Amino acid sequence: MRRDYGLVEVSFEKWDTDWNCINASVHVHRLCGERSLLVPPEVDATYGPIEPVVAFAEVLEGALAKGALVELIADRDTELHSRYWFPRSEVIASVQGLGHDVPGSIWSAGRARDAVNWTRPHT
Repeated sequence: MRRDYGLVEVSFEKWDTDWNCINASVHVHRLCGERSLLVPPEVDATYGPIEPVVAFAEVLEGALAKGALVELIADRDTELHSRYWFPRSEVIASVQGLGHDVPGSIWSAGRARDAVNWTRPHT
């Protein structure tokens, strides 16, 4: 079962009688759309406006400066998206390619129960 809450998507799988979260992701690209439907006014009031675009280069620079390892997952045509694996946090970031409106910006970032399996190139 997948629940989509605008910016956040969460997937669950039922094992026996229990529902377990198997994936959680933040779809940053949706901030370019109808912000008023996605970001409660209390969030802007408390933290200030959230930027509609998150440049992957800035995230990468910050992560590398803190000693993080970041690996390109070379499994697809980068015209649309590139995927990057952050092993320490087990997060995969999907970055928009030249075929999108904002190349180099983060499309989504998420963590799945089996994220390490997702880092293998799919052919």
